[in-house]
Parts: sequence; structure tokens; C-alpha cells
Amino acid sequence: MNVKIKFLLIFLILKFSTAQKCSIVSGRPNEPESVLCQNVNSMNDIADEIKNTPAWLNVKIINKAPVVEFTNSAVNVPYLHLIQSLDLCRAGTLNFSDNGFTSYDSLRELDISNTGIKTFKNSWFTKKNIESLDISRNKMTELRRDNMKYFPKLKFFNASNNDLVFLEAHTFLDSKKIETIALTNNHIQSVHFENLDQLRTLNLKGNALNNIGGNYVRMPKLEFINLAENVIHGIGDRWLETLESLKYVNLSNNKIPHIGDWTFGGGEKTKLVELDLSYNAIGILYQSCFTHLPLLTFLDLCNNKIPEIYQKTFMKQTLLQTLYLDNNKIAKIHPNAFENNLQLRNLDLSVNKIKTFTAEYFGTKFGGNRLRKLNLAQNEISTVDANLFAILKNLVMLNLSSNKLKELSPDALKNNINLQELYLDDNEIEFLQPTFFKNFNALEDFSIQNNRISFIPDTTNLKKLQRISIGKNPLQCICMKEILIWARTNKCKFVNVKENIKNPDCVVIPETTCIKEQAKIENYGMYDRFLDGMPIEVGDRSSFAFEM
Repeated sequence: MNVKIKFLLIFLILKFSTAQKCSIVSGRPNEPESVLCQNVNSMNDIADEIKNTPAWLNVKIINKAPVVEFTNSAVNVPYLHLIQSLDLCRAGTLNFSDNGFTSYDSLRELDISNTGIKTFKNSWFTKKNIESLDISRNKMTELRRDNMKYFPKLKFFNASNNDLVFLEAHTFLDSKKIETIALTNNHIQSVHFENLDQLRTLNLKGNALNNIGGNYVRMPKLEFINLAENVIHGIGDRWLETLESLKYVNLSNNKIPHIGDWTFGGGEKTKLVELDLSYNAIGILYQSCFTHLPLLTFLDLCNNKIPEIYQKTFMKQTLLQTLYLDNNKIAKIHPNAFENNLQLRNLDLSVNKIKTFTAEYFGTKFGGNRLRKLNLAQNEISTVDANLFAILKNLVMLNLSSNKLKELSPDALKNNINLQELYLDDNEIEFLQPTFFKNFNALEDFSIQNNRISFIPDTTNLKKLQRISIGKNPLQCICMKEILIWARTNKCKFVNVKENIKNPDCVVIPETTCIKEQAKIENYGMYDRFLDGMPIEVGDRSSFAFEM
């Protein structure tokens, strides 16, 4: 082919490709194709490019800087009436005028998020077909009922991440079919939602709401409400009473000081299964504060100021599976406090002031067959109740780190053959029985950092161990070498021994074999010196550099 002809063809191809603004984009599985357009100034620019393709039903516009005009001058642009989905979230700033969407007869989904909107006007719309509307990440300060009067078929609405301060009562009353309302991360101070028969999800996280009373009325299908990260300090009685389908409530990160007897009272119709009250200021938990929530399976009360757990506080929660009570001020737990929680699988009581933890807290009914995870870290526990762990036979995770344990009796955990994770860090344990690991055939993760042990017991049975942490202990160097070799042979990951595994911190003694007798090692009197950070040298330390 002649060189001149080649250059001419290349020139024509480049010229054509630069003029082209839109291209067909394949959708996800089971989703239709769409049209992706770039550098568009108005819908007139792209109407002729794809007029013969069904992909025209779904249009996405991506611009770097220019303003896209949505004015009534586009009324005569062909094929606009076929568009069903219009995504403008990356189109840049939009210039709307009255009746700007007049020609969009088939429009069902409209995304005008992140387009610089300060005021949302109903005059932009004359059609009433939109079912999904996203106006998030804009600069709106208020939303009124008049703004929403052209959306009778609306099912999904998102106005999150604006500057909304004012939300008029009954704003969505004309949107009878609405199912989801998202208003997160605004500055809304008060709300009133009523008679929204189809609403299922209401998200008001991250606003300035300060109380809950009769603000949520007659929404029979509402299942999820998120009120986290507000400044709520008061909750009226029976606020759930007309929300008979509500299953999930998030009230975390507020300023709630207490839960009254009728705070969650809603009659026999209450169906709540998950309740998050974490990061509040709740002090006393009254014995009947959760009486009206018999279907709860998840309850989070962490990071509050709860001082004690009464006998009947959780008595009605027979289906409860997960209970978080960590980061409180719990110093006392009454007998039988968890007796009726027969389905309990995960119990977290870490970071409290508990001195003893005994079997009597679970009573005679409990059985313990379902409890899988028990976290008692960062308390003041000094002894382990063997009777307690005898009934918790199916534990897979036990965390007793950061307590005041000095020893574990030989029989303390002998029945916990299903343990997969055992954490004993930051205690004062000086000795583990030689048969300590005998029944731990399922153990995968073991950590006993920062204690006072001088050797690790026989690890023959630990066939499934994947991680072991033993740093910051006065371990004999010869014992350390023994366990390091075992770990390498069994492909077990060693955690936090020292940055240089070939020369870890350990205690050098004259003996050439690992001494596994507590009394003999104690004669060296090295524990306190080691824990105080003083060097401990007996013999030639360098001879115990480990070649792994």
C-alpha cells in the first residue's frame, strides 16, 4: 500500500476517534450494556452517536471539568425519551434549568451525586417515573416536602454527605412506595417520619439528632434503622411500638445515659434481633430493660460505663448468640446472670474490673455447649475456675491476657479439647505443667508473651498449631532453641520472639539440656531481673545463636 494512503487512513481513523464521545460498555453478569460518554457539554452532543443501539437505555457521563447543560433546550433531542438510567456522578458540575428533565419520559434511575447542587428543585422534573434518585455528596442545606412531590414512584433515595440542617416533617409523605432513605453524614437536628408503608431501611448515621420519641410512627415494614454517631441522649418509652417489623437498630456512638424499663417496650409484636448500643454513656442496666426484646440474637453494649450485671438483665434473651460487654466498668456479676442465654456463642467481657469469673454466673441451665468464644482479657482475674471451663467444652477461643494469673492448674482446661485459640499474654504465669498441651489437638494459635515461664511444655500433640508467641519470657536458651526447631519442622509461624530470630532474648544456664522443672530454674533468681530489663548472662551467650 502506498505510504501516502497509509498516512491518510491513519489520519482519518484518528480524526474519527477523537470526534467519538461515546462507547458501548459491557455490564456485569445479568446486567444490560450501557453507554459511556466523555467530554460532553450537553445531551445534544451525543444523541446521534448511539441512536441505533439498545445500550442507549443506560447512559453514564464522565467529564474532567466542563459543565453539562440540562436545560429545556434539549426537549427536541431525539432518543432522550428512551433513557432509563442516567449516571452523572462523574460528569462534573451540572447546570440545571426548569424542565431540564422534561424529555426523559422513561427515566427510572438518576444519579446526580457529586455535581455541585446547592438547592434541589422540583421544577427540574415534570415526569413522575423516577424510582431511584441519588443526590448525595452535594451542598444542599435543606430538604422539604415540596422538593419531593414529583416522585410518587420513588423506591430508593440517597442524600448522604450533604450539608443538610433542615428536614421538613413529612418530606417523603408523597413517595408512598419508598423503601430506602439514606441521609447519613449531614447536620440534621430533628426528623419526623410517619405513614411510610413500604419503607424498609432508614439510615440517619452521622447527624445531630438529640432524642428519640414519637419521631418514627406507623412504618409497618421498616426493618433497619441506623441512628449511630448522633448526639442522642434521650429515648422515649415505647418508641418501637408502631414499628412492628423492625429487626436491626444501631444506636452506637451517642450520649445515651441509661435504658429504661420501657425504652424498648413495643408489646408482643417486637421483632428486634440486633441492637447496637456501644460507645454511649450507659451506667446501670436495670433488670427489666431488655424484657421486651425476647428475639434478640446480637447485643452490643461495649464502651459504656456499666458497673455490674444483674441476675435478670438478660433473662428473656434465650436466643442471644453474641453479647459484647467489653470496655465497661464491670466489677460484679451476679450469680445466674447468663443462665437463660442457652444459645450464647460469643461473650466478650474484656477490659473491665472483674476479679473472679466462676461457673455460678452461668447457673445450672446453661450447659455451655454452644459458647465458642470467651474474651476475659484486661481484667483482674487471678485464678481460673476449673468448674467453669468444664462446662464450656466447645470453646474454640479463650482470651485471658492481661490479667493477674500466676498459674493454671493441671485440670483447668483439660476438657477444652476443641480450643483453637488460647491467649495468656501479660500475666504472671511462672510454670506450665509438662502435660499442659496434652489435650489441645485442635490448637492453632497459642500466645503466652510477657509472663515468667522458663520453658515450653511438650508440644508433640500440637499437630495443627500455626502460630506461637512466647516472647518476653525468661526462657532458657536451650529450651528456646528446642521450640524454634520444632516450629520450623512443623511449619509453625513464630511471632514476636525478637526482630533477629537467630539471637533472641533468653536466659543462658550452664546445663546443656532444657530443664523442665520449676523449682530448679527458680534457684537462679532471674525472673525479676529479666522483667526489669537487666541483662542476664550465665556462661557464653554467643554460643546460643540459633541457625534456623
